[in-house]
Amino acid sequence: MSLPGEFIQSGTVQELCSTHLSQSDLALIYLSPGERKGIGFFEDEDYIRTNIPFSKKETRMMVCSLLELSPAMTVLEIGGGSGGITIDIARRISEGILFSLEKNQEACQLIQQNCERFRIDNVQCIHSTAPNDIPQKLFDRIFIGGSGGSLSSIIDNSSKVLKKGGILVMTALSLLHVTEGINLIKNNPFQSLSIFQQSISRIDPNDKNLMMKSLNPIFFIKAVKS
Repeated sequence: MSLPGEFIQSGTVQELCSTHLSQSDLALIYLSPGERKGIGFFEDEDYIRTNIPFSKKETRMMVCSLLELSPAMTVLEIGGGSGGITIDIARRISEGILFSLEKNQEACQLIQQNCERFRIDNVQCIHSTAPNDIPQKLFDRIFIGGSGGSLSSIIDNSSKVLKKGGILVMTALSLLHVTEGINLIKNNPFQSLSIFQQSISRIDPNDKNLMMKSLNPIFFIKAVKS
């Protein structure tokens, strides 16, 4: 320090508040950066939910892993439902944007409410039936969570707006649906096709018998634009 009266003081916020400064004094406050933490996943009960379909935490974790997201990506989601996967994708592309198409007006409202709840501002929810109103731009990633019976046209249109090397991920609840998705993807310019099923059982630690409760099995399809 080079001038009279200058000093350095360290301490907690409460301790620094007790420092006596006059109105003419200048104080420079340095806050050391906090510990960096990864982006976790919210619990199912943290979301605003109704009877609209909702993806469980384990499914959201798998979808985000398969999409291989990075901060500046542009992502298309078809079938946003209650916004569970919407929120988790958006949090991982903080510098990008997520377009979520959802045909159900109540579901669109839920997505918006959950975005407000978790302070997400990079989601644009489009109330429309896919493939109508898919933004005419190129996407780094596409996630298909619901098709409303239009899977063929959705995959055809997705193949046109997905960037070369981009990833498409689709979930399905039935063998019929997953078989249809596989055949459609094979007829479009995709490669590195992966198909598998996730089967999860949860154990309540407060249950004295530690009984396992099974969740609905989910099929996943992942493909890369060739």
